[in-house]
Amino acid sequence: MYRFYIAVHDMFNWLTVLILLPLEVATGYLYHLTSPMVSRLSNIRDTSNPQFLKVITRPLTQLIIQVLVSILLSATSRKLLY
Repeated sequence: MYRFYIAVHDMFNWLTVLILLPLEVATGYLYHLTSPMVSRLSNIRDTSNPQFLKVITRPLTQLIIQVLVSILLSATSRKLLY
């Protein structure tokens, strides 16, 4: 069964390359998508410090936390109503 999961993962990787590589070569989509993210890194001088990744991950993390908090609050309020 473990080999099946490895095969599925390998197929996912191959399909991703087969789809995204021609898309990037033809349109530059990934370049334009990631340019705003990478532009925030230009102010960082010390990339040996792992804290520099917070510049990229903090907005996404905050969004996920806000969504999870709102889901938890709505779930607990429903339980209190019943």
